[in-house]
Amino acid sequence: MGPAKTVFMFSGLGSQYHQMGRELFEQDAVFNRWLLHYDSFVTGTGGASVIPEIYAPERQRGNAFSDLKRAAAALLVVECALARSLMEAGVVPDLLLGASLGEYAAGILAEALDFGEILQVFHQQLDVLREACARATLVGVFHSFAWVASTPLLRERCEISAYNFEGCVALTLRERDWEEVRRCLIAHDVVHQVVPVDQGFHSSLVEPAEGGVRRAMQGLQRRSLAMPVLSCATNRRVIAFDDDHLWGVLRKPIGFQRTIEALEREGKHVYVDVGPSGTLAGYTKHVLGRASAARVFPVLSIFGRDVHNLSKLLSQHRGALEDAAWRAPA
Repeated sequence: MGPAKTVFMFSGLGSQYHQMGRELFEQDAVFNRWLLHYDSFVTGTGGASVIPEIYAPERQRGNAFSDLKRAAAALLVVECALARSLMEAGVVPDLLLGASLGEYAAGILAEALDFGEILQVFHQQLDVLREACARATLVGVFHSFAWVASTPLLRERCEISAYNFEGCVALTLRERDWEEVRRCLIAHDVVHQVVPVDQGFHSSLVEPAEGGVRRAMQGLQRRSLAMPVLSCATNRRVIAFDDDHLWGVLRKPIGFQRTIEALEREGKHVYVDVGPSGTLAGYTKHVLGRASAARVFPVLSIFGRDVHNLSKLLSQHRGALEDAAWRAPA
């Protein structure tokens, strides 16, 4: 068994919010510089800077973005900036794990995808989806996979679009069915939360758009990966960001739990959530259990404390690697 490895985890749409990373933007010069760097790719493709939108004073912390195109741009900018600033500070990943749109960010960090190009492709894909597909509702449900599958209405109206951990799934359904599904969840006293995404990603609802989605990828430059990327769409390492794989990133369910479990079969790892909400860090702790908490690090959070979390990561990362290696089975 070799030394423990560091995994950077990139979350997808739904994890972004206004004021994300504000503490670091104001107090950490390295993060500030990288945020401006990646924002320049947004403006370089003809879009407006996302920074004034993220940090607009009239937007309260936690407010959702109403425009998915702007949400995607803001999410990629923040995730890539945080990852690069951590690397500059000495926290260097051995592996990159992407969930949904977060896999695009992982591909950018792995130097296999160009930021400006993949953002433009995603914007074109959104246009295709809106034209070809019914509006959808995405909802996080805090109950078991088995319960969802055994509940007739949910089985008929919904698809499981993300397996986060046992006791937490995401469901995708047609918007018109949401009120009936909502009443079902309330009747069963099931905690749930609607995610601000109106397209049926990771479900069959996007299939009418497959041809247009694939055409949007024509001309997209793909390069060899400079760093390993793990896909929550396939639960394994990415060989290449070819059209089939990128279509799968949009269409296939997010198998986060299975991806983490597959990684742990290789050995114990240290997990760093570079998403804006710390969601994947929370999921990872549930998958691995309480004993794993010392090797799972969120940085950004909707509740703030970003500077504190960064300081904790920088001071404890090496020790967490050593502890994980010591505890790994021979």
